[in-house]
Amino acid sequence: MYSRSYMAEEFRKSQSKEGSSHRDNRTETREFLYERLEAKIAILRKLWSVAQVLSAPEAREYSGRIITEKLFLSKIFSDARDKFPLAVREFKEYDQIRKSLALLQEKMDKLGFEKGSDKYGEKFDALIAKREELLGDDDFRFLLSMRDGITTLLRKRDEIRTVLKNIEGNDKDPKALWEVLPEPYREQLKGKPIELLSNRFSISVVLEEKEYEELFHDSSLGRHIHDSIWSFVKRDSRPIEPTRAHEDFHSFAEGFSLGSANLFSPEKMRAAIQSIITIKSRGAPPGIVNNFLTNLRRRIIGFKDYGYDEFLAELASLPYRKIPSDTFATNVHEARQILEEFRGKDPDIDPIIDEGLKYLDIEEFRNQIHGIYKRVEASDPKRIPDLIFAFSLIPPSQFRHIERLVDRWEKQSGMAVE
Repeated sequence: MYSRSYMAEEFRKSQSKEGSSHRDNRTETREFLYERLEAKIAILRKLWSVAQVLSAPEAREYSGRIITEKLFLSKIFSDARDKFPLAVREFKEYDQIRKSLALLQEKMDKLGFEKGSDKYGEKFDALIAKREELLGDDDFRFLLSMRDGITTLLRKRDEIRTVLKNIEGNDKDPKALWEVLPEPYREQLKGKPIELLSNRFSISVVLEEKEYEELFHDSSLGRHIHDSIWSFVKRDSRPIEPTRAHEDFHSFAEGFSLGSANLFSPEKMRAAIQSIITIKSRGAPPGIVNNFLTNLRRRIIGFKDYGYDEFLAELASLPYRKIPSDTFATNVHEARQILEEFRGKDPDIDPIIDEGLKYLDIEEFRNQIHGIYKRVEASDPKRIPDLIFAFSLIPPSQFRHIERLVDRWEKQSGMAVE
């Protein structure tokens, strides 16, 4: 027979070993995840290298050159697929869900919102839930982004060539230029002086300051039209090249984005808060109000994530010390002002507003970016491009993972601080 004290000691040892085993497993899991993250960064490094050497498309381009660019870009996706083979199996299901959702949406639109929701709403929601489940797999999400992004890049470059062919020999004739513009801008800009300049992934429509501000009614320097090759650039006393580069990056990046950039709007946040106040005033059931409150919290916490394409465009086109600035910082600042405006108007919304004001602190975010950048600059400057790729993979709400990745790089370089 073993004594109780012996058995207690053996149990303590077994628990200690089990605890150690759990810690080892967590360490191995974390190491595995960061190895996969580094593999994705390596793939993005190849993609960006190819993108950087591409010249702007031309009207009469040698067919062999076009074939070569398509082969290079396709090879990058092929390499990504080989690196994450298990995720490839989910493409068929995802594509089928996407088709089914499009068909259901069409049927619902024909019936009208209320009847359509009654008849197809449950099935539609189930498909959305399944789609989100698939997108919850980071490896599949990355592969899908690569596939859609590269397909979009190739399509856009072909579209640019088509436009250039259509104005070949008439690129100084305003009438010829107006004809190739997309609607509704074609009609709005008719009779006004414009210049078209081709970039690697977009065409810049350069407008004089007066015409630009009449068209967009704001003080921005440029604007990219979502899911198109078209960007508009304002010509004033400043050079237009930085704005062209910024908007061209938007055209490059949007095909890889699976997010909701259209939600990066302070006014939509205002509408979300106002809708809660309105439904409460009309006596909406608590369950519905709680759903609206939950969605508002998600919208505020996700606000910086919705705009991270804008953030990346700034990161790609400006020195790091100015990041974030321009549209990203302005939108976050305006969102904070809206939260302040509604503070104290509803007791259920106030806790969400208080949480949001802490999260939407642009100075704290800027300091976080600069702190991460300086750590990499001090430990291994060659990693700076990889840091930019890490930012493209990890949204602002999860920047803690970037800080842990930098911890890993510092250890690898021997610069880790104990």
